[in-house]
Amino acid sequence: PMGGWLTVVGLVPSLAASSAVLPAPLGRADRPPSPSRTRRDALQIALRAWTVGAGAAIAGLVHGEAERLATAPRPDELREGDELYRLRSQNELAPRRAALDADWRELRRSPPTREQTAQAFEEVVRVRDAIREARALAEAQRWAELGALLPADTVPALERAATLLAASASLTADQRAAIGWQWGACGWRRCGAQADAAQALSKLRANLGMVVPLEALFYLDVALRSTDEIVALGVE
Repeated sequence: PMGGWLTVVGLVPSLAASSAVLPAPLGRADRPPSPSRTRRDALQIALRAWTVGAGAAIAGLVHGEAERLATAPRPDELREGDELYRLRSQNELAPRRAALDADWRELRRSPPTREQTAQAFEEVVRVRDAIREARALAEAQRWAELGALLPADTVPALERAATLLAASASLTADQRAAIGWQWGACGWRRCGAQADAAQALSKLRANLGMVVPLEALFYLDVALRSTDEIVALGVE
């Protein structure tokens, strides 16, 4: 090749000779060699970086929670129509759970009378009839009228009546088990008819105005079958 021929005739210095006189790269001539790091050193550096990042994230969460608690209304200030009422934490629900336990203990100490049982069945029939009437409103997409027919106190009223029936001595153990526990207060795979009805009505109200008629009819059918089951127990 040409480079080799020029080197032979002495016109171009050899690469080996030229490399000895080339200057070192700028800024690296006087720099000491980087110390070698062991795997343990690298792990310690990574752990320190992770600790600092995790600490900053936790500090941010604590600060955010402190601001939320400082600005959020107290649990006793919430009203059922408020959005925060439906998003309460477990700690904020603790007073309601304590009140529910107290009601259950009172029902066990003083079981409902036959007259109270009949009144509870009448309340379930009233809710069942309202659900039947709401079907036509859902098909016609008359959501405002449907919401007025099944107001927010429908589910609490149904739960009070059904819970009383589930503790009544006028019903057999199997009948009381079929009525079951309140929705959200039961950890069994099947909580009973009242839980199914309450869940369906609550989901319908939470999505009222956003659901299509077919979806609304599905919720109403679940609630209707559940209340029909409770009414049938009263007929028996």
